Amino acid sequence: MDMSAQPSFRVHIASLVVNGLGTVARGPLARAVEAELSRLLAAGGGNAAAFPSGHRPRVDGGAFTMAAHPRAAELGTQIGAAVHRGMVSP
Repeated sequence: MDMSAQPSFRVHIASLVVNGLGTVARGPLARAVEAELSRLLAAGGGNAAAFPSGHRPRVDGGAFTMAAHPRAAELGTQIGAAVHRGMVSP
């Protein structure tokens, strides 16, 4: 067995609920969330041990302040960061 291999894990988001969201293009928003979450996970080394409880049926990303008319990319970055914070908190 190769002990130098990085452990891997998979993140599956079945649904993402964002309260207070106006009309934002869903496709670009989803891509931005995925990109930011991937970036943050990679920056942390993709270490599966960083996620204390393994499977989580729900992650609370908390609250953040949105601009009055956010672009999908900006909003997706904020949401991805919030989801990441929720994933790494106990």
